[in-house]
Amino acid sequence: MNVDNRFEATAWNAVTGRKADDMAKRTISETELRQWIDEWGEESHDDILSSDDESDIANRILEHHTGGSYPDDDDWDEAWKALRDIIRPALKHVDGVFPDGAKALARYVRELGQGIDPETGEEAGRRDDEKPRRTSFRIRAIAHADPVEEPCLDKIIQAAEEDYRHDVLAGGDTARMDWLSAAAYEWRRLMLEPHAPTDPVTDPSALAIIAVGLRHAPDATRAMMATDVLSPDLPDMRELRGIATTAEQDVPVVTLIPNLIGQWPDAIPDRDSILDRDHAAWRILSPIHMNASTPVEGRIEGLLSMFDHVEYDGSTHGMEREHAERALRFDPSDRFASAALDAATGPNEMTGLVECSDHVEDGRMKR
Repeated sequence: MNVDNRFEATAWNAVTGRKADDMAKRTISETELRQWIDEWGEESHDDILSSDDESDIANRILEHHTGGSYPDDDDWDEAWKALRDIIRPALKHVDGVFPDGAKALARYVRELGQGIDPETGEEAGRRDDEKPRRTSFRIRAIAHADPVEEPCLDKIIQAAEEDYRHDVLAGGDTARMDWLSAAAYEWRRLMLEPHAPTDPVTDPSALAIIAVGLRHAPDATRAMMATDVLSPDLPDMRELRGIATTAEQDVPVVTLIPNLIGQWPDAIPDRDSILDRDHAAWRILSPIHMNASTPVEGRIEGLLSMFDHVEYDGSTHGMEREHAERALRFDPSDRFASAALDAATGPNEMTGLVECSDHVEDGRMKR
C-alpha cells in the first residue's frame, strides 16, 4: 500500500483480485486497532503535517503495523475505515505542523477514548473543584527516579516536549512565546554560570527547556544563541527574548553571519573572546546533543558550523564545513548549515555544497 494514496475499498479489491463477498474475513477489533495506534505513536516518530487528514494517518498506522503485508483473512477495508473514525476526533486537536507528532496524536486518541479533553487533561464534564491538577515535567521526571542517581536527561526532555505540546495546544502562540522566552532566559543564565571550561551543565530542567526550543523553533532559538556567542557586545535579556520568539519564517538566517561579523571592529572577530563563549555554549549544547531527539542533534551541528565560521573568520582551520555537512545529513533543508557552507571556502576555494566530502565522520561531534 502506498501511504500517499487513499486506502479505498474499490482499490483494495482491485489489488487483491477478490470481491468483498468472496470470503469471510476477520474483523479487527477496536481494542486491537487502538493498540496499533499506541505502537505507531511510540515507535514511528512520524511528523504530523498540516495537510494530513485521518486517511493519511490511518494509512501510516497500517503500514507501520503490517510492514506492507496484508493477509487475506483480515478485513483491511473495515480496519482502515475504523482507524479513520478513531483518529478523526483526535486530529482536530492538532494545529499546524507537529514534528514527531505521532506520539502526541496517539496520546490524544487514548485520552479521548478515556473521556479526557486532550487540551486540558481533564475529564469532560467534571466540576472545577473535581478536576485533577496537571503536574509539570519536572515533577513527572523525578516522580519515579532513583534518588541515588540523577533523573535521565532524555526522559526529562521528552516530558518537557509533552508539556510544550499540551501548553501550545491549550494556549496557542502566547504559550509558545512563554516557552521560548524561558529558553532564552535559561540559556543566558547557564552561559553566565561560573564554571570550569570542560564541566558540562548539570541542570536538567534548564537543559530540557532549551532542548524544546531547539526542537520546535530551531531557527529562532539558534539565532538567539548565535547572537549571544558571536556578537562583540553581550546582548541584553530583552534582545535575546525578542530573537527567540521571532516567527521561524522571519528569522534572517541568510544574513546572520555577515551581520554578526560586521559588528566587530574592522569586521574582524576577536577569536579569543568568541572562544570563551563557545566553550560556555558547548557546556550547554553537549548534554542536549547526547540526549535529545535526532532532529535536535542535527540542529546543533548546524549551529556549530556557524560558530566555527565566525570564530575562524572563514579560514579552513575550523570544522565549519564538517559540522554543516553533518547537519545536512540530518536535515537537507537546514538553513544554518546552508548559510555556513555558502559563506565558507573549501580547500579548492569553492563555497556551498561543491566542496562537501562524501566521507565526513558521522556520530558524536568533535569540539
